[in-house]
Amino acid sequence: MKSCAEFWVNNPPKFSELAAQVLNDPDFVPTKDQYKEMCEDKEARNFLNPEEARPLYPAGSLVKISRISSLPGTWGKDFQGKLGVVIRVRRNEQVYPSCDSNFLYHILPQGTAETIMFPEKDLKLAEVNI
Repeated sequence: MKSCAEFWVNNPPKFSELAAQVLNDPDFVPTKDQYKEMCEDKEARNFLNPEEARPLYPAGSLVKISRISSLPGTWGKDFQGKLGVVIRVRRNEQVYPSCDSNFLYHILPQGTAETIMFPEKDLKLAEVNI
């Protein structure tokens, strides 16, 4: 439970208040529902058990490029907010504290002919209104 709480304190805002309460109050016991919400969340599971992690967006998924966190310069701003299709997913083998994405996605952005690699944290599932 403590490692889940530390994860959420370092990755706010989701569950940050509950996580702070777990870490700061030794007498606090979360309810079963609070525990399930915080520790069985997909993000927390992927962090705590990276070998069991599954990509959030499988090949063929339509995603939105929500931010550009790892690209140098300003050229990446052209892709921010655009839709793209996941062409290929691979496990991120780089292990260092600032790299918290388990998967790297080869995305074909809207209006381009070449794929660009993005970490999972830069993508969101595209909302499609039918």
